[in-house]
Amino acid sequence: MNRPSSPQTTTGPRDGPSATTPGMSGLVPVTLLVGVLLLIAGALSGYALIASGVAGAPFAELLRVIAEIILGLWLISGLEHRTTWWLATITFLAFAGYSAVRFFAGKATCGCFGMVHVHPLYTLVMDLVILAGLVYVKPALNLTKKPARARPILAVFLALATTALGGWAIYYYRPATLHSSGKLTGGHGVVHFEPAAWAGKPLPIAPWLHAGDLLNHGHWLLVFYHHDCQVCIHAIAGVEKRLSPEQLHHLVLIELAPFGALPVNLLPKPVHHLRLGQNRTWHCAITPLLVDVHNGVVQQTRLYAPGPWSGF
Repeated sequence: MNRPSSPQTTTGPRDGPSATTPGMSGLVPVTLLVGVLLLIAGALSGYALIASGVAGAPFAELLRVIAEIILGLWLISGLEHRTTWWLATITFLAFAGYSAVRFFAGKATCGCFGMVHVHPLYTLVMDLVILAGLVYVKPALNLTKKPARARPILAVFLALATTALGGWAIYYYRPATLHSSGKLTGGHGVVHFEPAAWAGKPLPIAPWLHAGDLLNHGHWLLVFYHHDCQVCIHAIAGVEKRLSPEQLHHLVLIELAPFGALPVNLLPKPVHHLRLGQNRTWHCAITPLLVDVHNGVVQQTRLYAPGPWSGF
């Protein structure tokens, strides 16, 4: 009599790779980390662009910020992880190359996080570590399991929060205007001013120069300039050359952002050097610009022109 054989359980094909697939345990943490990092970088860069004036921002910079935010949210959602893996890998390869160029060029900051200055060497190391993490989790990309429901919900929430904060920042940092009366209207962004309308009126910009009562007494010549403007540098040199030693004591150089050092040969002069800033970016349509001030009242404004010039 034959004994009945014991039933054998059959195991069907498994969905996706085995639990030992390299990178499977790190797939979710790495994609979340990379997504959050891209979102932070995009938000900080976007904040800096809005604060300094979106209208004047380079199109490539705007495109980079938008791409970082979209890719970051996509990685956080966990959807289409194969596509986002390739996009993230290409992105951080480009970031690593850019950081390397900035580092070997001796730049002080990578410029990747807006107003937050990070040395290019640090960002280069970070980019390479992230690339290594992405390479490690690549074998797990064949995972057919859908992302946890919480990840798309989190991505939607972050997208709504980013949109709301972006809308508030755009409204708050809309451009402002300094009127000839000294009244400042508009938002907290770039301040536009037109010195040509100042003649015969108290110096409207005085409260933001932090010069105290310096300009309220005597005759002064103000030169508005940018440090990276070659015409401005020639203008400063020309003005200093044509002024007497006594008049040089009444020369005021007013630097507009972005700030930087002047050539050394322009520094050892008995002139006053002020920066127009106070956490705002001030924009003048044309520089270099010369403004005559007597006892705090603007006498005239004029553009600098090379050649014979009488000074005050």
